[in-house]
Parts: sequence; C-alpha cells; structure tokens
Amino acid sequence: MVTPDNLVPTPQKARRVRKSSVAEVLKKNRIRRFDADQVLAILRQMPVTVQDGAVAAATAHIETNECVALGPALASLGRNDGL
Repeated sequence: MVTPDNLVPTPQKARRVRKSSVAEVLKKNRIRRFDADQVLAILRQMPVTVQDGAVAAATAHIETNECVALGPALASLGRNDGL
C-alpha cells in the first residue's frame, strides 16, 4: 500500500514523483483540503539543511514503522475537533 511517507520520503524523491501518484494517495486517504499540485509544490521546496546522515536516519525510522504512534496525532491535526 502506498502511503504519503513511503511515496516521497525525501525532497530528492519528490522531484521524481508523478502528480497522479500524489493524487491517488490523497484520494485513498480522503484528503480534500489539498490537491496534488499544492502537495507537490510544498514537497519540492528547498529542503532544510541537516547534518550528514540525518535524512537517512529519518527515512529509516519512518520505513521501519517505529513512529506508528504518531499516526493518530497527525490525523487529528487536520480535524477541527477542539484539540
């Protein structure tokens, strides 16, 4: 299953991802606030400068699903439920 975190884990991969792939992820996750053009514009911005190895470490952390507990917290950010 394609999710936002494994479709475009780094800004370098954002340069190569297709608009239709982003649109598919948005549709599957029922995200209507942003369209594929807006998401790609954000993802393709100049990345933050970090120490050597930080991108690889963060990507590995996401890919191993060690941050699964963040899912519900991140999902609540898009809702207006008074939190």
